[in-house]
Amino acid sequence: MHRERVLSIALLLLMVVQLCAAGATALSLQDFNEDMKPTQYSDPPIEITGKSDFLANGFTGLGTNYSPFVLVQRNINAEGMGISIKNTDEYFIIMDCKIGSIDNNGVYLENVTNGRFENCEITGALNAVRVTEGTDIAFVNDTLTDSGTAMFFHTSTRILIEKCRIFGNGRGIASMALSSSVFRENKIFANHEYGIFLDDTTTNCIFYLNEIGWNRNIQDEQQRNAYDYGTNNLWHNSTILLGNKWADYNQLGSYHIMGNASSIDRYASLLTDTVKPKIDAPGNRVISETFVTTHLIWRAVDEYPFYFWIYREGKVGNRGYWTEEVITKSSVEINIGSFNYTLVVVDCAGNYAKATSFIIIAVNAFQGISPTEAILAAVLSVVFVGLVLVCMKR
Repeated sequence: MHRERVLSIALLLLMVVQLCAAGATALSLQDFNEDMKPTQYSDPPIEITGKSDFLANGFTGLGTNYSPFVLVQRNINAEGMGISIKNTDEYFIIMDCKIGSIDNNGVYLENVTNGRFENCEITGALNAVRVTEGTDIAFVNDTLTDSGTAMFFHTSTRILIEKCRIFGNGRGIASMALSSSVFRENKIFANHEYGIFLDDTTTNCIFYLNEIGWNRNIQDEQQRNAYDYGTNNLWHNSTILLGNKWADYNQLGSYHIMGNASSIDRYASLLTDTVKPKIDAPGNRVISETFVTTHLIWRAVDEYPFYFWIYREGKVGNRGYWTEEVITKSSVEINIGSFNYTLVVVDCAGNYAKATSFIIIAVNAFQGISPTEAILAAVLSVVFVGLVLVCMKR
C-alpha cells in the first residue's frame, strides 16, 4: 500500500512536469474567476408605440428623414420581445446593437415605416426579425443566427436586406405577401430547413449578388437553398448581368429555383470555400483541486461555420451548430489528474480544424503559484521522484 501511494504521488508530479514543459499557466481561484468565467449584461427590452417612446427609450434625434431617431450599442437579451415597434412612421436607425429574445421575437415590427437596422446581431427563439405591414424597412450588415426563423415578412413592401449574414437558424428567410423588395450581397447558409422560402403571395422581389448554400441539417446531404412559389420574382439582375452564387450549382446553364414558380438564375455561379477554420485555443493550465466549476473558452472563426464537437479524453462531450465565435465548455469534471480537451470545428464546405488544451488538476499545494514557481516545483519533483525510486530499490 505504501509503495502504491508513493508511485501515485510520483506520477502526478510527472504530469505537472509535462504540462509545465508544454507552456502551462498556473492559476489561482481569483485569477480563474476574473479571467475565464463568461460575463453577461443585458439592457432592458424596448417597446415603442409612438414618437414619445423613442425618446423615453434613449433614442436621439428628431425622427425626420434628415434627423432620424438613433439608438446605438445596446445589449438586449429579453424574456419576451427584445425590441417591439408598432404603428409609427417616424424615421429611425438602430445601430451596433445585440438584440435577442430567449422565448419570442428578437425584433418585432408592425405597421412601421422608415426603419433601419445596421451592424446589429439579432437572435430570437421564434424569429430573429418579424415584420408585419412594414414599408421601407432596411436591414444592412446585420447578423441573424441561432433563431427559429431568421427573417419573416408578412404583408410588407419595399424591404431592403443587404450585406447580412443569415446562418445557423431553423429557417433562413420566409415571406407571405411580400412585394417589391430587394435582397442583395447577403450570405445565407447553414440554415437547417431551408435558406429562402417565398410563398404564393410573394411578388416582384429580386435576389442578386447573394451567396446561398449548404442550407441543410447535420444529417442531410441535400441542400434546400431556395423555394419560390410566388409571382414575378427575379433571381438575377439583368441590368448588370449578375446573379447569385450557389453551393449546389452544377455549372451547367441556369440555376433552377425549387418551387412551382419556375424561377431561374440566369447568371448563377458556384459558391466554393477552401479556407480552413481558425481556432484560438485556451492555453494549458494548472488548476487547484478546490475549483468546482471551470470554463474552457475557444475562439473559432470561419466565413461559413457549420458544426462543432468538444472531446474530453477522446470522448464527445458537447456538440452543436457553430453559430458563435466564442465556444465555451463549462462545468468540467474536477478530479486530480491530467485531462485533454479537444475542439473540432467544421465549416459548410467540409474544411475543419482542431485544437487541444491540457488541464491538470493539482493538489492544494499548487494553488496560487506563478508559472515560474510551477516549473521550479516540477523540476524539484523530478529530483524527488528519483530519490523515491532509489529508496524503493533498496
